[in-house]
Amino acid sequence: MVSIRGIFHLLFVRHWEALFLPDEVYDRHNKLLECIKKRNKIEIEEVFRAHYAEAGRRMSKFGSTD
Repeated sequence: MVSIRGIFHLLFVRHWEALFLPDEVYDRHNKLLECIKKRNKIEIEEVFRAHYAEAGRRMSKFGSTD
């Protein structure tokens, strides 16, 4: 079982403020919510993939958390 600490470590919580400004966090998650409300499976997949790809690009500048 993965611990909460392990999840936070995985998600680079110590760098979170450097990854996204508060307005960006709101806008990014609002976009996810809006696409879910539309119930378009193709759009949902595209938006979620883009969401995680952008987060990954930004996280990659910090390197490994180990």
